[in-house]
Parts: sequence; structure tokens; C-alpha cells
Amino acid sequence: MKKTKKSPIKKTEEMITLETGAVRSATVAGESGKHPARYDLLNPTMLRRLAETFGEGSSKYGDHNWWNGLDEKCLLNHALAHVFAWMRGDRSEDHIAHAIWNLGAIIHFEETRPELLNLQSAIKELGFYLSPEERKAWLRHKMSTAKTA
Repeated sequence: MKKTKKSPIKKTEEMITLETGAVRSATVAGESGKHPARYDLLNPTMLRRLAETFGEGSSKYGDHNWWNGLDEKCLLNHALAHVFAWMRGDRSEDHIAHAIWNLGAIIHFEETRPELLNLQSAIKELGFYLSPEERKAWLRHKMSTAKTA
């Protein structure tokens, strides 16, 4: 009797198979669970293009200038501007690598300088992304506090 090999992939969540044959987790980013870091799976092409973006920034602003701190609103604005430029067909620079760089800086500051990350509190303060009922209550509160000020 022939022994069958067990799959090296441990199925811990629902998986989907794409048309290309690739398998991917069916859960969306932000759902539960931590996964082990797999540095062996980093893509050299992606890393090269990201390293070139670091090199461009170093030439313009100096090595490690960004470590001084950049506001997440600024970083997100630049990331989205690069994504939209790429979507318009602009290939004058590596917009995707620039977008990844800006999002990577946010990731860095999440772990090292969380005080720079104030966009969520600003969004809450401005009342964005509220349900219609929450928005009405928020507006009533804002109007009542404006009258007493």
C-alpha cells in the first residue's frame, strides 16, 4: 500500500482557488489572526523597485530623512496620488513603487511613531463614515458645543 504525502499547506482558514490556479485566503485584510513572517517569499522584483524608490528619495532628501517623521495624511495622499496617476496610464515614474513606499512608511510609523498617526481621530472628529443616524447625532452635538463656546 502506497503512503500519500500530506500537503505542506496547513489549512487553517477557508481558501479559494483563482482562475490562474493560485490559491489565496478567502478572508479579507484586517480580519483576525497573525501569520508567521516568511522572508523567503519576498519578491526580488518588488524589493528592487522599492529600493530604487528609496534611492530616489535619498538623492532628493538625504538618507533617512523620512525617519524624522511624516504625517500619515501626507503619506496617504501621496500614495493615492501615485495609484491614481498609474491608473490614468502615467508611466513617467514608478508610481506603484512610490505608492508602496508611502504605505510602507505608514506601517513603519504604526510601530515606531504612533503619535504621527492622527488621521483616524481627525476622521472621527469630522464625522466622516458615520451612518445617517450617527451623522445627525454628531451634527447636533457639534452645534450644541459651538453655541456654548
